[in-house]
Amino acid sequence: MLLDRLKIALFSLSVFKQTLGFKMYLNIILPLLGGFQFLRDRSPIRLLLPFQILLLINLAVVVFKGEYQAIPRLGQLWCLLYFCSFIEKQMPKEILDKSIKLIAVMGFLFIFVEMIFGPPLEGYIPFLKTDFTRQYGIYGEPNFSAMLMFGVALYLIVFGFYKFSLLAIIALVFTVSKGTMLALLLFFALFSLKKLKRLQTWALNILMIVFLFIPLPIYMSGKMLSYPQKLFMHQLTSKRYFLFLPYIKMGIDHPLGVGYFQGPKYIANYQKSEISEFSEEQKARILALQQHSIFVQIFSEFGLIGYLIFSFQLWWLFKISLKNREYEISAAFVSVLAGFSLLNGLSEMTLYLFIGLIMSYDGLRNKKITL
Repeated sequence: MLLDRLKIALFSLSVFKQTLGFKMYLNIILPLLGGFQFLRDRSPIRLLLPFQILLLINLAVVVFKGEYQAIPRLGQLWCLLYFCSFIEKQMPKEILDKSIKLIAVMGFLFIFVEMIFGPPLEGYIPFLKTDFTRQYGIYGEPNFSAMLMFGVALYLIVFGFYKFSLLAIIALVFTVSKGTMLALLLFFALFSLKKLKRLQTWALNILMIVFLFIPLPIYMSGKMLSYPQKLFMHQLTSKRYFLFLPYIKMGIDHPLGVGYFQGPKYIANYQKSEISEFSEEQKARILALQQHSIFVQIFSEFGLIGYLIFSFQLWWLFKISLKNREYEISAAFVSVLAGFSLLNGLSEMTLYLFIGLIMSYDGLRNKKITL
């Protein structure tokens, strides 16, 4: 059908953002599809109600602070929630399968396209004591291209499309994204336990708790460690510790947050004392960075209260997937969160793809979920 082909085309084209240096921003397609679904539903999404409440609270915060430029970004997130509903209601499984397979093929072929026509490569990064050349990837930015291909690979593995998943994994490897590759290894470890359901369930529950409590050890270390020990932590975390710590302090000081994407405006006030001994170049580099973690981003920009709501939402979705005995999707969901623990991914397709899958289970609305 023509409509099905249109859905596949739109879904597949949404992966082109800053491809080959061209600012296409076709990732806007997904919020537009979500906006279309919102106009059709015109009602809250029961399973995503905590997330919707979180966005409404943040909207009140940015209006109160006069940070009106944050409103369109919050609108984007709102529409992405309804994109999950679009997956549930408008994307039959076979259409979604074809779309994901096509993205995997495009991501793989784009390796060679970028080699021939691409802009200067991202550069070399030391990994396993070897310098690897990074590629920007189909999305136009190495880490986000890696997370996109990571999500695609997980989907294809979960549903048994192993040959296509290999294409996505190869595309991921060429971005040389260490965090994403570690998350992929975590998924393989969890996936290998699929015949040991009880052990897998325990492992998944423990990992979820660890990820949701990420801000706590960061905050406590800031209270307990000496400055030399903090410098060691900074090196151990790929020079992100002095980025994480002040953002966590920000979330403590602003329990309702400072507004979505407004954290960088406030960060200098929290970092000056921590990085006083750094060179001016090092200070400028740190101050220019965003949170590099979806958990730290939520904690800092949505505040402690917002983070508790967000954690409840993720835990609820996770328990839904376990209740439906979809352990492979549970493993994929936890692995996606592992990947986003080192990346700001609140507006990325991979997160909402797996939320949409969890929402799509047959008979879900009639099942009682025990938290």
